[in-house]
Amino acid sequence: GAEAKPAARNVPVSVGGVTVSPGDIIFCDPLEGVVAIPRDQLDQVLDLMPKLVAMDDRVKEAVAQGQEVADAFK
Repeated sequence: GAEAKPAARNVPVSVGGVTVSPGDIIFCDPLEGVVAIPRDQLDQVLDLMPKLVAMDDRVKEAVAQGQEVADAFK
């Protein structure tokens, strides 16, 4: 069989058109996919998360009450 050996470590790599650098945060969800957060943008993402969670909760509630998903996001 084929053998793979590392060529480098602690260097930026490009995966699917996205450059991931050492220190970046990688979040994997088996249902939704993978997100790479650049280390220097982590605080901005963390500040934004409560707003996104609240919006997601509102959409879920609206859909549970019979509203169409597209309309719930408006």
